[in-house]
Amino acid sequence: MENVGLYVLLALTVLFLLRLYQFLRGHISPVALAARHVLVTGGSSGLGLAVAKECCLRGALVTIIARDREKLAAARREIEDLSAGKVLALQADTVKEESVKCAVEEAEKAFGPVYFFVSCVGKTLPGFIDAEMSLYKQSLEANFLSTLGPLQLLAGRMKQAGGGLICLVSDSAVLLKTPGLAPTTPAKAALKALADWIRPDLRRHNISVHVFYPPAMSTPGYFEAKPRKNKAVFAYEGPPISARQAALALLSGVSVGESDIVVDDTGMLYRAISLSGGRRLVLLLDVIVAPVAVALGHFRAKVMQWAVTRSKPTHRTS
Repeated sequence: MENVGLYVLLALTVLFLLRLYQFLRGHISPVALAARHVLVTGGSSGLGLAVAKECCLRGALVTIIARDREKLAAARREIEDLSAGKVLALQADTVKEESVKCAVEEAEKAFGPVYFFVSCVGKTLPGFIDAEMSLYKQSLEANFLSTLGPLQLLAGRMKQAGGGLICLVSDSAVLLKTPGLAPTTPAKAALKALADWIRPDLRRHNISVHVFYPPAMSTPGYFEAKPRKNKAVFAYEGPPISARQAALALLSGVSVGESDIVVDDTGMLYRAISLSGGRRLVLLLDVIVAPVAVALGHFRAKVMQWAVTRSKPTHRTS
């Protein structure tokens, strides 16, 4: 009984520390963006639009880039209604180098060098290992290559300008090993690997690189993918949060210099044992949390193995 009580006390202590950390981080002033140029790809809806709005409210000069002209126009009107900052909406395909280059050059003519680049492009493509190969190719383009092109271009320009901030949006499924997202998660995980490899080099040029792992969000992309998801995925994801909640967490994490940014308690637990190569705001917290996270990870893996076995369809997912 004494050992059980000790474990319960340890778990409660870890939970308290996590909540305290979240509270303190949430009350730290976001990075100063007044009169700074912020460029957001995937900025016409969802998290990208929410980030653009929050940056404008902080007085930033915001460029949003997306492929859909009508959605861009609607997004621009929403941001302009805030009567804060300035916004420029540009149509471009972020997979095509020339399209990206033209958009960035036009943006910098209007607002000057980009100081903060946020890549919010991406798409959730549910499926198991036997999903159609076309889904894997589509995911690689939507979730990795569409970020790589703008990143290469802007990193070079930031070096010339003397510094900047970069935030790549991945997915909490990368940390939680969420089943039923085989086409999506590897491409999202590649963003983490890319960030870890380029971070030391860019740090020499006063450029900080961050990766954000949002949980499920109530965005158009979430509701578009929802009908195709296996029910085991929903058990793992939990209820979606708002795009604004995620945007605030992203900006807060960047402001305190976190390399790997998460939103909720579960994300923080898994980050303690799943990630490396980045900077932690409170390394001691990760050390304390890690033993609990290991035990929780094994338990969740067993539960989800059982859930997937019961719910996985027998036909091929496409």
